[in-house]
Amino acid sequence: MVWNLFSGGKRYSDLLRLDPGLAERVLTQVLHELEDDGVLQKIEGHWCLTELGSDLMLAMNGLLLWGQQHASVQPER
Repeated sequence: MVWNLFSGGKRYSDLLRLDPGLAERVLTQVLHELEDDGVLQKIEGHWCLTELGSDLMLAMNGLLLWGQQHASVQPER
C-alpha cells in the first residue's frame, strides 16, 4: 500500500483498482492501521503518505535497489 502512494495521494477507489484481488474490508483495515501507525493520513478524500511514510519509502527503495543488485548472485555452497 505504501508503495502505491509514493507517486502521490490516491482515493480509496483508485487503491482498490491498483490491487483488484484485494478485498475492500482488507484494504480498509490496512489503511486504518497505517493511519494509526502514522504512516498515512487522509486529506480531502485522498490517502497520502505522512513524513514518516515518506521516510519509510526511502528504506523500501533501498531494499529494492539492494535486491536488484543482488538478484543474480548465486549463494555459495
